[in-house]
Amino acid sequence: MKSSLILGYGSTGQCVEQYLISKHKKYLIYDDKKNIDEKFKFNLNNINNIETIFVSPGIKKDHKILKMASSNGIKIMTDIELFSEINNVKIIGVTGTNGKTTFVTLLDRILNKYDIKTKLAGNIGKSPLNLMSDLSDLDYLILELSSFQLTHLSKLDLEISIVLNIYQDHIDWHETFEEYIFSKLKIFNFTT
Repeated sequence: MKSSLILGYGSTGQCVEQYLISKHKKYLIYDDKKNIDEKFKFNLNNINNIETIFVSPGIKKDHKILKMASSNGIKIMTDIELFSEINNVKIIGVTGTNGKTTFVTLLDRILNKYDIKTKLAGNIGKSPLNLMSDLSDLDYLILELSSFQLTHLSKLDLEISIVLNIYQDHIDWHETFEEYIFSKLKIFNFTT
């Protein structure tokens, strides 16, 4: 039986780990900067034993493991895509260079004030996987989406998409301003 690989073991990677544990799935972990328990440590030579890679937002798209995965036909997804596959609540996606957290926080407060039940997740610091038990009580989930998250996404169903603004930022990660703009505008590809 093949394993999943958690690529990046920050808060997103740890949320994916908790989800995989809850589903009794086998997994390994790779992080460029953190020491991983030997029991879960991924060895590059075992790439063919990986079924799915769950990539964290900060991992660059040209990371060596993502390149290996692409050339070996291994599925690459994010915590948000995993959530989207098992989700049944409408999602509002919000991106922009500045003001995302303030905007989603205010939108959440306004909608809840008028009895439209919402919760926040995404780049605001909470994986939507943490909200699985709350979904039946929600009208909408509001996802704050960074350019990093949008770059890695290939599937997501958004009811509404919002781009607040786009200013030159994260060029060290995206390489060009055009790539950064493309990552932000990609949100509209997911809007139903």
